[in-house]
Amino acid sequence: MGVLLTALLGAAGAAEPAWSAQASHRSDAAQPVLGQSHRPRRQAFELARRFGAESRIFARHEYRILDLPTIGDREADSNGHVHRLALGWQRESATDRVRLAAALAVSSNALKYPKQLEARDLRPELAIERRIGDTVRLALYADDRFGRSLLYPGFAFAVEPSPAHELRLGWPDSSWRWNAGALAATLAVAPDGGRWRVRDRELANASALRVRAWQAGWTLRWQPFPAIAIEAGAGRRFGTTMRYRLQDGDAARVGIPAATFIRFGVDGRF
Repeated sequence: MGVLLTALLGAAGAAEPAWSAQASHRSDAAQPVLGQSHRPRRQAFELARRFGAESRIFARHEYRILDLPTIGDREADSNGHVHRLALGWQRESATDRVRLAAALAVSSNALKYPKQLEARDLRPELAIERRIGDTVRLALYADDRFGRSLLYPGFAFAVEPSPAHELRLGWPDSSWRWNAGALAATLAVAPDGGRWRVRDRELANASALRVRAWQAGWTLRWQPFPAIAIEAGAGRRFGTTMRYRLQDGDAARVGIPAATFIRFGVDGRF
């Protein structure tokens, strides 16, 4: 009986946790834009359920405060508080990665009246990546990371100089990863834009709020226990352009200076 109990406890302790939850906060440094202080922030939370070693389903919420600048005395037609609610499935193996998801991308006031939401408020989040040989990765994406919904190809050349290091050079993402057990670090460059369908204050009109941006960031991950990990990072946002509608109906296009950002996160498995 004691042997059986020990075996069961050992199997339970060795089982991979099925559920995971991630939460993060990012704050960009304040920058002067058109004589105003511009300081975007964001928060994200993801809940996922794993099925086997390769597949998982997930639900993710991201909240951004975009801090839309006023043009002269004309304010933006939206308050710049936007949400992205995504639901999807992902499978990842040694040779390929498939991600199928759809995201509701709207302003905060639209969520107060769910009956007014439309199919046009949805954005695709699709990715198909395939490993060709030891170094080549080919991909096809459909998302709005460049500020509009696009279908576009991707590629990368990946090398592992040692078991602890991986270098990926490609488009649109490049990264260097270092893993030493409880500590891991990542240096990455990737697009950081998006597109949201926002409403005015009276919910009478809808318009597109588009952000085109890039980010280069460094993240340090510490996993003191198998079920929990803590992340801290810093980086630089650059190449940022915001397009949105003003209250008088005119279109605004504003370039945002490059700025640093800091990010903190926690990851739990259960």
